[in-house]
Amino acid sequence: MKKVGYMMLGMALSGMGIGAYMYLGNNKSKKSKMKNMYTLSSNN
Repeated sequence: MKKVGYMMLGMALSGMGIGAYMYLGNNKSKKSKMKNMYTLSSNN
């Protein structure tokens, strides 16, 4: 049970890292895309 918890935590952390990377990339290239991502995340 503990192993599954650590795996989920690791996946969540890596997911956040990927999200931050994508967020920074969109911020540089297209601000409209970033706005759409922000509204999508806030709706959830």
